[in-house]
Amino acid sequence: MTDRLTKRVALAAAAILVVVFAACAASLSWAGAAGKPAAEQSVTEKMPDWLYTMSMNRAAVCDDPVPDSLEWCLTTAAEAKRALDHQQASIAVADKRLYVVVMRGTFTYTTASIPPGAQLPTGGTLILWVDAASQELFRFSVWPAGVDTSGLGAMKTVK
Repeated sequence: MTDRLTKRVALAAAAILVVVFAACAASLSWAGAAGKPAAEQSVTEKMPDWLYTMSMNRAAVCDDPVPDSLEWCLTTAAEAKRALDHQQASIAVADKRLYVVVMRGTFTYTTASIPPGAQLPTGGTLILWVDAASQELFRFSVWPAGVDTSGLGAMKTVK
């Protein structure tokens, strides 16, 4: 009877230790995230590898394979349109999730359709709008000057 009681007490003590350890580990990870402002938390997110590859490939197509900087965020089509779209193009699905990638460098819109004798558009900013679900390039543009991304919230910096 005593051996049986000792085993039960030992099992109960072990179970309590496991629960206490799990609670301590969880509280440490929560405390780490809770102690930082939202902007700092989002900056630590890693850019998806496929999105980085797509971005660098598009930069290379636009004659700058090593852009000076690259920032990105995940947002909705409506937010991206409100913050960045100066052409007022229509977006059929406002709540579509998009990755917006903003690169700074020296870009040439090498695939632009232009009349004979005209110069290809160039600029210091390349913006990609990428469908998060399908991972397809939704649209891109080359801008002559910098772009205000403050309307998108916290941008994550890659380089």
